[in-house]
Amino acid sequence: MIRLAAVIAAATLICACASPAPTSGTPTASVVVAPPATDFDAARAKAHVNYLADAARGGRYTGSAGYRDAATYVADRFREIGLEPLGNDGTFFQHFVMPIVDLTEMSTLTVAGGRTYQPRVDFTESVGGRSGSGTAEAEIAAVGGAARSGGLNDFAGTNVRGKIALVTGPPAPNGGNNVE
Repeated sequence: MIRLAAVIAAATLICACASPAPTSGTPTASVVVAPPATDFDAARAKAHVNYLADAARGGRYTGSAGYRDAATYVADRFREIGLEPLGNDGTFFQHFVMPIVDLTEMSTLTVAGGRTYQPRVDFTESVGGRSGSGTAEAEIAAVGGAARSGGLNDFAGTNVRGKIALVTGPPAPNGGNNVE
């Protein structure tokens, strides 16, 4: 008798948790899937890349005329193949504020003892909206480039108290060294 009661309780619990069957009163939207591409037109693909990479786009710097031209080109291609725009106001674009920092002059790095470094050759500036100028005399503590030591803590074993922390990045793509 206890067994029968347990089976009835379990069946009741399972039925209570079951989802109701869908009704046929409201149709569900079907997903439209484009047919697979049957061929690849290498010349056409190359023409797209050539247009987007052309010097006339000026490097496509964020917010520039070249950027807008390239984005419009891509949006036009999306429209041609029938993609649905999901951006602002029925477009392919999503607008947002992008702060842009322009350097008013080239950064300089001069080290006591006569060694000078050429900007964008020996070092790269990092702009982030902060500005200022000044001079300082202190010992340099080179940190960063965790790949050098294989570790994840760039400051491990480096005393930076009272020093200027010169944060370096990974090796330059041209095989050059970081400033140290």
